[in-house]
This record gives sequence, C-alpha cells and structure tokens, in this order.
Amino acid sequence: MQFGQFLDHDLTATPINPSNKTCCSTNLVLNDAQHEDVITNGPCFPIIIPEEDNHFETLASRCMENKRSHQTTVDGVPEQINLLSAFVDGSQVYGITEKQTLSLRSDAKGKGRLLDDNNNLPKNPDSSKCVITPGSGDSCVLAGDSRVHVYPGLGALHTVFLRMHNLNADGLAAVHPDWDDEKVFQEARRLTVALLQKISYSDWLAAVVGDDAMEEYGLSSGNYQYDATWDSTLDNSFSAAAFRFGHSMITDGLLINDQLYESINLFMNPHHVLHSLDSLLDGLIMDVAQRVDRWYSAGMTNHMFETSAFNGFDIVSLNIQRGRDHGLAPYYKWRALCDPDENALETFDELGRGGGIFNRVYRHVRDVDLYSGALEEQSVTRGVVGKTYACLIGRQFESLKYGDRFWYENPTSPHPFSQDQIDEIEQQSLATVLCQTTGLSSVQRDVFNGVATNNPLIDCRDVDAVNYGLF
Repeated sequence: MQFGQFLDHDLTATPINPSNKTCCSTNLVLNDAQHEDVITNGPCFPIIIPEEDNHFETLASRCMENKRSHQTTVDGVPEQINLLSAFVDGSQVYGITEKQTLSLRSDAKGKGRLLDDNNNLPKNPDSSKCVITPGSGDSCVLAGDSRVHVYPGLGALHTVFLRMHNLNADGLAAVHPDWDDEKVFQEARRLTVALLQKISYSDWLAAVVGDDAMEEYGLSSGNYQYDATWDSTLDNSFSAAAFRFGHSMITDGLLINDQLYESINLFMNPHHVLHSLDSLLDGLIMDVAQRVDRWYSAGMTNHMFETSAFNGFDIVSLNIQRGRDHGLAPYYKWRALCDPDENALETFDELGRGGGIFNRVYRHVRDVDLYSGALEEQSVTRGVVGKTYACLIGRQFESLKYGDRFWYENPTSPHPFSQDQIDEIEQQSLATVLCQTTGLSSVQRDVFNGVATNNPLIDCRDVDAVNYGLF
C-alpha cells in the first residue's frame, strides 16, 4: 500500500475549494438536511452521519466538514483540476515547478545533490505542517510534495528516494569529474526517475493488477513504442475512486523498534521517519497488508487527522463523497465498460456476499457508487484488486506509459538511454534501492510480496550498486 501512496503523490493532487466557509451546523444534523451548496454547486459538500453511528455519536461530530474539489470550466462544464503533471516523473521528489526544485537542491556536499539534513529529509521551519512529538526536538520536513507527513511510511519512501538521488549524483560525479553541478543534477534526476518508472510498473503494478491486466495493457517492460496521440490526462474514475483502493489495506498498527504503534498515533508525525527509519521500513516490508475489500481499520474510518476526540475523518465516506462531487457514474457502468460479457446488474444478490449490506444502504443496485462496488469484487489472479479496478488502473497506466516521450525505454526520447543503460535499470528493484540507501541487512527479493520459497531474503551486502560507468 505504502508505495502506492508514494506513487499517487507523483500523479495526482486535486486542490480543494479555497473558501473559508464553515459547512457544518447543528441544524443540518437535527434536520438530516442537505447543505444548500449541494444544489447550487457551491463549495460545501458536508457529510451528515446517521444518529446510530457507533463512533460519531455527539451532535457536533455528526457532521463531517467537506468541501468540493476546486473546479475550472471546460466547454461550459465544471471540471476538477490536477496540480501535477500526471506522468511518473518523480514530482513528489523534485517538486512540480522550477522554483520548488531549486529550493530542494544543494551543492554543499557535492555536485548535483538534493538538500538533506544528515541524510534525512531537510527541515521545514513551519511547525504547523506536522505533529511534533513533545520534547523530541523534531521538526517538520520538506519534500517535493507537501503531503510527505501524512503517514510515516510515506515519509520513509521520500527519504529513500532522496538518498537514491544523492547516491546517483555522487556516483555520476565520480565517473564524470568534468560535469558541472547542473549536468550532474539533471542526469541523476533522469536516472532516479527511470528507476521509479521501472519499479512502479514492473514490480509494484504487477502485484496490484495481476498478470492478465499487465499483458492486456502492455504494462511490462520491453517492446516500447511512444505514441504521441495518447491523452495521458488522469481519468476521474482513476483519481477519485480506483487509485484510492489502498486505503483498505492499511492495518490498525505498525511495528517499530519492537513496539506496536496504533495507526491513529502515526498520522502527520515525522518522528519515526527521522529516528527509526530502518525499523520503520522493516515493519512496512514484513507487515502483511489487509485485503482490498470493504473492511477498514478504525484509524481510517474514525480517526483520520484527528486532533481531539471525535473530530477525526472517515476516509471511506470522504472517498465516496469525492466520487459524487466529481460526477462519477455508478459502479455498474464501469463494470460493464471493463467487462462487456458481464451480465447487467439487476439485483443486489449479483454482488455476492456483500449484496445484503449494499441493499441496506442503496435503493437500487445501479445506485451503488464505483468506489464501494469495485471494492466488493474478488481479487484478480496474482493481484490485489478486482476486475473493474484492474481495468481502470491498467488503462490509466497504459496511457501514462505510452504517452510519455520521456519514458526510460523510449529510443526516440530527446535524451534516450542506451540499451546497456536500460538493462542496468532493469536490474534494479525496490529491494536493491532499499539496500543501497538504508541500513537494512536483508530484504525479500520482491518487496511487494511476502517472504517465501520463491521470494527469499537477499543479503544487502550482496547487492551491487548501480554501475555508473555505463552512464
């Protein structure tokens, strides 16, 4: 799950309506009423929580503040905005603007490097951006994406790829002493992004959508051909529903330094990223993620971003509401689009074991939201999502790959890699990156699957560094 969130922050950032309007009121709760903005497309789109909820029981807590996504207009129709480029281009590491990238660079320790603080993420002087453990002396951190603090595992991966960039910069500078700071930085960045692309597709995505989708959408490496006609704009069905599947996989806690920490105490706190990175990563790697289904940890449904009792958020409700805000068609239409041979949904029984639950919430099976319905599907073979999400995610990553002229396998790229360089990139994985950037002694060969006979632990001492002489 954690790498998926890291990747998501490279692809999509949907701004929320900037209005400072308060959306919740006791009148809405007492009258079980819609906010007037729901009809007028105003900024407010709050969530009214039923009286029988087993956590949000007080009058004040039964309205969840929520604003619509910021909109623009395309041909007279409201459309949401993506602040990022959508491509797998490392924007979560390097930022999305030249100004932001420059603010994250430093030549104090060598050519072409990113700014660091003793090999950790650089300090952010704005203490309001995170939760500081009292007495720790910690500070918030800076990265290419402002969401770096959301969960410790996310901050850990930001640290890993910061370090990987700097390793690449040092290695390239040693091989090419004639290169100046700018040349070293750009080449190190190009190599780091190529590693991100390879890991995202060949390793992580394969474990998510399964073999069939990998083959159908051409997501494995090899036989690449850039197609300038591809529109790589992110689909709303992807960013507002399908790519939020990972929220279902978050566990109730995380083992760090032999102590189990509840997830509700980890949100927005960088302490373990700064002081226990190796143990944090080991916990993430060895922990068994939850299945992708309609069951969520209490931290996600009751305590997201909680700062005091009962003022947390329910990520599931927010995801469903976001899909409705973005105007997503209901689940049955996406199911039919992805598999025309499936029978058209007519009854809740056709949804399987969860049909009765949906029947209690929705008036008709064709009202079921995409986010909810697709999570109920059985996982595809050798993947974690069902057929509909495998289809929507696969189609999106197909467009992001073949519509990217800077893709690492593209021989017609403005600055293409040689075949020898591509072969070297293909030898790398998240396991080899972790071995090169952390103090871990061993990791399983495929980090995205558990240790097994066919996925043994590898000794990090046996992992060779990138052969910078090829670059």
